[in-house]
Amino acid sequence: MIEMKKISNDEVISEMKQVYEKNDSIVPTMKKWKDLSNMSADVVNRVFGTWKKAWTAIGIKYKEPLYKKRERIIIDLQRTYAQNKNIVKTKDLIRASGHTIPTIIKYFDSVCHAFGMAKIEINKRIPKERFMEDFVSVYNKLGRIPTDQEIRSMCKYHISSFRKHFGSIDNLAKIAGIEREKQNTKTSDKELLKELKRLHIELQCVPTLLDIHNCCKYSADTYQRSFGNFTNALNKIGLNLTKSKKINMKCPNCGIISKTIIAHMKYNHPEELKKHEEFVINLYKGGLSSRSIAIRDDILYNGASPVNRLVRKYLTSEQINELRKSKIKNTLKKEYASGKYGWVNDLNRIRTSSEEGKKKNSDGLKQAYESGKRESWNKGLTKETDERVAQSAQQISKSIKLLYGTGEIEKKLGPENSKWNNDRNQVTRRYRLGLDFSVSDRYNIKKRAQYKCQKCEITQEELEEVGKTLECDHIIPILDGGLKDWEVNGQALCTDCHKIKSKSQ
Repeated sequence: MIEMKKISNDEVISEMKQVYEKNDSIVPTMKKWKDLSNMSADVVNRVFGTWKKAWTAIGIKYKEPLYKKRERIIIDLQRTYAQNKNIVKTKDLIRASGHTIPTIIKYFDSVCHAFGMAKIEINKRIPKERFMEDFVSVYNKLGRIPTDQEIRSMCKYHISSFRKHFGSIDNLAKIAGIEREKQNTKTSDKELLKELKRLHIELQCVPTLLDIHNCCKYSADTYQRSFGNFTNALNKIGLNLTKSKKINMKCPNCGIISKTIIAHMKYNHPEELKKHEEFVINLYKGGLSSRSIAIRDDILYNGASPVNRLVRKYLTSEQINELRKSKIKNTLKKEYASGKYGWVNDLNRIRTSSEEGKKKNSDGLKQAYESGKRESWNKGLTKETDERVAQSAQQISKSIKLLYGTGEIEKKLGPENSKWNNDRNQVTRRYRLGLDFSVSDRYNIKKRAQYKCQKCEITQEELEEVGKTLECDHIIPILDGGLKDWEVNGQALCTDCHKIKSKSQ
């Protein structure tokens, strides 16, 4: 009886590397392997399991042939379309299949070509009646004409499709026989100026358009409609900004008066100009805004050149973002020192990783506990808010989690064996973590789940009729090592399924 020669794994790997070099560093197909090697391809599959696993095991990146990837994408599209025939958008169907639009364009040149090969007809010649029915159904739910944002979130079709077929939402409402109620929504000039004064006092500088966008109740367009432009609104409350015009300025070194003072300094006194630019950058690093620097008397430019140009010249984008964050933190600290915010908000808005900051927080909590303002030293809640949260935790925030006395916070924020800290392990208190999904993440999670609970498959419309909501939840909690990424660790659950999951954990 002839004994079969056993081939070791090392011999298979060395043969694979030789064939890879012969084939110009390209992974060969199984057909081409027969021409390049005396060893059978079945031996490789027997050792490693599959052809793809064999090449990845030896550290070579394996790329599937183009026709295989196309077939796989077509099968995924057909399967998802058969399961979800209610999808009316090509974009949603592609995302539900697990692919992206750039991937489809890469392998099929266009989305229409991919859907044609998959024999799927979607979004083709939708009659106007369907658009009308969709709009009227949302109108009946709300009892009024929906806004653009509500149309994007609640209607089946995109707002651009409505405008393409009907011109505008008002025209669509007229055709449907709906009259828009006349509402006096115009804000008075006094309220707009009052809000500007509040920002000026809180920020302790002249507010910019960025401050309006981040901190103001009203938008910059509202001020433009009422006052013509934002500068006129500032002038109404006595804040005058120097505009970036070419004006006659005297050189501080030689006394020459010139309209182009920066060009004069650049060619005649470059060292003095560099010192002055560094002085401006140090002011910006110290916490002053670009507008407040521009109106200073000791600034050479005096509106001749914007400070932001210097900032971009000397600082990177990462440094600018860090400085902006620190400026926001400083304003919040001033608000906290003035007593504007209570214990619920202050420690969540003003967080610091330094030991000094942790010690200050610990001392403040200790004083509040001793004075009777707080029931326990655990940060986040007072006596008044604790009762309110216990009755309805959902009204405060979804990011409130329940933690028990593990002693971790005890070690970080205060001494372990102090008198005011003894009952920490006996009473459970809610601990605000701030690890909830953002608004955009929630929208993406719900859209991916097609506005259904991923366990009981109840829709968002059915939940709203009962008075419940569709919530976004971490599959693995953050405290147990879960990721913050919504694509990997996010799911949409109804209120009941969310409660069942939280109780089981």
